[in-house]
Amino acid sequence: MKRLRMQSPADLDYLQAVCHYEEQKPGLGREFELELQTLFERIKRTPEFFSKATVTVRKARMPRFKYGVYFTIEADEIAVLAIYHPSRDPHSLCSRLK
Repeated sequence: MKRLRMQSPADLDYLQAVCHYEEQKPGLGREFELELQTLFERIKRTPEFFSKATVTVRKARMPRFKYGVYFTIEADEIAVLAIYHPSRDPHSLCSRLK
């Protein structure tokens, strides 16, 4: 199983989403974290299972929260490039994935 590394600004995406959900309802941020950690484990076990967003980037979706986790598969690790909600500006995401 490969190691998973969050690249900047994906780490900021993560923190912003947790804070946003926690402000909506106490405990919801923690529920987001748990679903994301479960998805991270699936990505680490079977990264090739997830569809390609670009030639080199794959996308895994969070079922409940609808976020997409965009990542690359490297020799010894999986690099998370973005944790992105579909309501955000797609141009910002595209520039980040280049």
